[in-house]
Amino acid sequence: MKRDPKMTPPSRTIILSDPLTLVGRELLELLPRFPELLGELRFVHTGDDDEHQIAELSGQASLVPPLDDPSQLEGAEAVVLATDTRSRRTAQVEAFLATHVGVPVVDAGRLEYLREHLVVASPSLAGSAHERHVRVPHPALLAASAVISALEELEPAGISVVAINPVSELGGNAIETLAAQALERLQGLAVDTLLDDKVRAFNLVVDPDDQRLDDDLARLMPELETTASQVLGGCFHGHLAQLAVQLSEPTSYGEIETAIENSPSLRRVEGSFGLDATVGSNAVLVGSPTVSRAGRWLSLTCAMDGLRVGGALTALELLAGLLGPSAGGYPNH
Repeated sequence: MKRDPKMTPPSRTIILSDPLTLVGRELLELLPRFPELLGELRFVHTGDDDEHQIAELSGQASLVPPLDDPSQLEGAEAVVLATDTRSRRTAQVEAFLATHVGVPVVDAGRLEYLREHLVVASPSLAGSAHERHVRVPHPALLAASAVISALEELEPAGISVVAINPVSELGGNAIETLAAQALERLQGLAVDTLLDDKVRAFNLVVDPDDQRLDDDLARLMPELETTASQVLGGCFHGHLAQLAVQLSEPTSYGEIETAIENSPSLRRVEGSFGLDATVGSNAVLVGSPTVSRAGRWLSLTCAMDGLRVGGALTALELLAGLLGPSAGGYPNH
């Protein structure tokens, strides 16, 4: 990224991989709102294409060379990963992670192949964490974290999370595949184009053997009793999370409503709302809570733009925390 020579010289070098993915484009859009992170920004891409790509930040175009050697990541004070597919070049990322344990790395794409190399982390703890290589939590877990934080004074004892995931989490090509699946199903044809060997159009897929979300929630909230599962949905975009929270003491509906409305990360929504209401929002949208008759359980439906919450916004918040208090962010609303 070019800078005015009269401006203060860049204080740090940050490398962003794959700026043209869905989450990569969102990172470029949100990065100017984190002025302390705007040092020298370099790009690489891990796609199979051998050609340079072109990314744009603040109206200026920059070349994005293919990542052919881990040395291309040398000199970075931090690396942000936005890749959404594994390729022959992602081995270079793994090699860098193995040899640069002290360099902050934030995985905004949450690719499975990197799971063993990075630790799921909360933005609120990034500045004090020992781990320097972290991945962004699933959007449903960010919603759970925001709700538990809002209810802290009501002494929550446990939480259960059911996440319903959109197809956009698999990348831009997956959205086109979903459209093709929908057309084939509407025409009564056999579905030939699958998403991870699954039909997602007009469908919900449950995988009871997938324990990743449960493991991550337990790590993020070790002080609570937790369970988590996920369902693969057939919508294009927007994450949904159904939360059930157990409280230590009976609590009134009014106390819960007040706690939610006072949270800077939650946005209370009256009446019905759809996933399309999440697009471009930095907050977790929360519907009307339901409280058990004894006042010890409540259920909440949350919705969020997973390209931001649990995506680019959370990645930048994590990065700001890892780089220290001088790299401040901006409010969620």
